[in-house]
Amino acid sequence: GRNIVAIDVDRASGALSVGPSTGVGVAPSAIAIEPTGRYAYVASATSTGIAQFAIDGTSGQLTPLVPPVMPTTG
Repeated sequence: GRNIVAIDVDRASGALSVGPSTGVGVAPSAIAIEPTGRYAYVASATSTGIAQFAIDGTSGQLTPLVPPVMPTTG
């Protein structure tokens, strides 16, 4: 897949529903959310960069930061 999908959890019933989907490039392989829950970082199995996003606290929608991809080395 090339997307990350937010999953909404109903706190009362525990029911799951699909939230917003965000395209994150080719072969996303890992995601990390920083401790405040405001930013997500996505690694790709096929590139040498880390995609970075702001997380909307209400909807879960991801918005690319500037720059959208941070290069990595090594």
